[in-house]
Amino acid sequence: MRNISSLAVLFVVTALAVAAVTTPDSFETKTTAVTALSLGMIVLSLVAERLRPFRRSWNQNRGDLTGDIGSLVGIFGVLDGALKLLGPVLAIAVFGDLATSQVGLSLPVEVIVVTLVIELGSWVTHWLHHTQPNLWKLHAMHHSTERLYTLNNFRFHPLNHILNAVSVVFVPLLLGFSEESILIYTAITTPVLVLQHSNIDFEFGWLNRLVNTNEVHRWHHSTEPEHRKVNLGRALTIWDQLFGTYVAPTPAGAPTDIGLMDYSKKRVPPAERTIAQLIYPFKGDTTSGVESR
Repeated sequence: MRNISSLAVLFVVTALAVAAVTTPDSFETKTTAVTALSLGMIVLSLVAERLRPFRRSWNQNRGDLTGDIGSLVGIFGVLDGALKLLGPVLAIAVFGDLATSQVGLSLPVEVIVVTLVIELGSWVTHWLHHTQPNLWKLHAMHHSTERLYTLNNFRFHPLNHILNAVSVVFVPLLLGFSEESILIYTAITTPVLVLQHSNIDFEFGWLNRLVNTNEVHRWHHSTEPEHRKVNLGRALTIWDQLFGTYVAPTPAGAPTDIGLMDYSKKRVPPAERTIAQLIYPFKGDTTSGVESR
């Protein structure tokens, strides 16, 4: 029953998001609808974490709440309307002159192709952030929290977020994909991304093989060395499956510990020191490798 209810929640919300962007309304109206749905999902996710938590201890503030709220309101509010999930929408609105499709595909086929392109670009960008020391110094901020809940979905260094936006939006636009196909991709994946860090006791079963749900994504935040570069996909696991970086959830449901591995934990400022984390990438720490993330 829990499996059925989890699938039902995700499918219903995704259907609402897709319906919002496949109407004859203007592009601006569609983007507003997706934004409103995203904000509503964030609120509902925060409530659901209290009613049906995966781990009750993850609902307790560990000094990271202020930084997470600051990232949501300050960083993401400035960069893309307070939602990293809507970076594609913002960029499309700004670069409308790149919006005309040049790929010569029907819209349904174009959506499939642009989904694969965006997910591949995101996988590569994410992999680089876990393998290149200078990029890891940016990305370590996201991994510094020792619990998973809705708001730390938004804990990113601004430069990390900008690089992510390049792979998600600018590359597809430059390749000639239409704004409509990218917006539909955004609508389809927004529910998954909003819930990806949530502390909700979902059970998605077979869908975990295809979608980077919160059950799957928890293993990416594990402190175990063998999980250093796993489940790197944005919303889907297709490229993780192909590149051998997919790890399926176990009956335990989550790793024992969440956060930075020992090597990075000794160097990266803790989650409660958000300002120090923002400054850290520029401090010239030549010992901050990535081998133990």
